[in-house]
Amino acid sequence: MKKIERRQDLIDTFKFISYSSTLLNKEIDSEIVCRIDSVDWSQFLTSYGSAEPLVPKSLKALFSDNNDISLPAAHYLLCALGDKDVSFSPATFPAYEFLRKSLLDCDDLIKVSVLYILTGIAFGVTYADYEEDQGFFKLDLDYQAKYPLKDFEIKLLAHLKADLPIFEKLALHENQSISEDSIYICECLNL
Repeated sequence: MKKIERRQDLIDTFKFISYSSTLLNKEIDSEIVCRIDSVDWSQFLTSYGSAEPLVPKSLKALFSDNNDISLPAAHYLLCALGDKDVSFSPATFPAYEFLRKSLLDCDDLIKVSVLYILTGIAFGVTYADYEEDQGFFKLDLDYQAKYPLKDFEIKLLAHLKADLPIFEKLALHENQSISEDSIYICECLNL
């Protein structure tokens, strides 16, 4: 049943993003469109297969002023790139630049969705394990020994660390979801 729902979700997202992509290229800053289009997305995989064409179209859609377009794109990116409970796909690495830019340029609803994705990445690449009963993060050394980071994950970790000042600033945001996820990312990066 879950496989059927996921496939239908992918079909719906594909239809939506394909429909809206002609509008997006007119609406979105041409520099962002050019930078997204300059990546050979066919060389990267997602949990659905090739990153082309949906990842670049979804990344463009993040920058739409219309949340009816940008929010479904953020959801697709979460599903395609990975979630907190699974590893992230190689397409996450070239997508990171645009996820980061959306934190700087987009409205709070998109920031919440993108921070959810980035929090999952931070958990994965730092081997952070949240000790709920104690209220803090610690390194999961057993998991780290069992599953060493892949090359693209090492690069993602470097990007996250370089962007720590962005997350520290967002940790002070008035929106509680933005603030909390940014604090989680900072805690993971400071382990």
